[in-house]
Amino acid sequence: TITFTSGTPSTRHDLYRDSSLVQSNVTSPINYNPGDTSSHSYVVRAINGDDTCYTDSTSYAFTDANGTPSQPVITSIVDNDPNAQSGITINYTSGSPATQHDLYRDGLLVVSNFVSGSIYSGGNCNVAYTYTIVAVNGSCSTSSTGVSGTDSCTPPPEVATGTNYTWPTANQTTQVMGWTAEPTATGYRVYRGIKSQLASLLDNTADFCTRYDGANTSLDVTADDPATIDSTNRVVYYLIVGYNGAGEGPAGNATAGARVVNTTGNCP
Repeated sequence: TITFTSGTPSTRHDLYRDSSLVQSNVTSPINYNPGDTSSHSYVVRAINGDDTCYTDSTSYAFTDANGTPSQPVITSIVDNDPNAQSGITINYTSGSPATQHDLYRDGLLVVSNFVSGSIYSGGNCNVAYTYTIVAVNGSCSTSSTGVSGTDSCTPPPEVATGTNYTWPTANQTTQVMGWTAEPTATGYRVYRGIKSQLASLLDNTADFCTRYDGANTSLDVTADDPATIDSTNRVVYYLIVGYNGAGEGPAGNATAGARVVNTTGNCP
């Protein structure tokens, strides 16, 4: 962009580059593209009447620099915790020269001035997105190649099955159940129900109550008197499930399909 003050009196002004006329009858400011990144000498000529009556400005050397950054490269996208919606860490090498780098997801800007090694947590759980880093230098920019990334959120598998469940203490006066710790679980819920509620575990109606919620892998149920809880059948049932940041794991399968726990609240 070339800005100048007019010569007076004058009927027009012409732009010269390296002593050659490149644009006639210009007004300030002039948006001019030299077509290269070399240094050129610019002069504005004030003309009054014919081309023989004129005065040139002082010569001004200038370069139309190309500040387009080199291409940034995403080097890794790491899921911070595959069992929780905790975001992903994105690392990249910078483009140069660049004043900032922006993060795009599926072609849309999601974070301006995103720093390599930062955590992005704006995506949905278990959805693969394509991420790009755009190096920005003024009005120039260069995008990296897209890289797929997923914030996985996987609940724990079924716990307390087969030999993973025990009654380490089971006699007439003390009843303590135990189960093997599941590495991907941050806690466990023990649900308790009675015989009449078993059918409700296969639909969306209310069924078992919550007997325990916490990180322990054993539970003393001595106080659970079946005769008091279910005077008709005098029997109680327990389901143990694990959970983490991604949610609750499965409660196992019944003969007719997967069990669906719809708790009635905490057990009395």
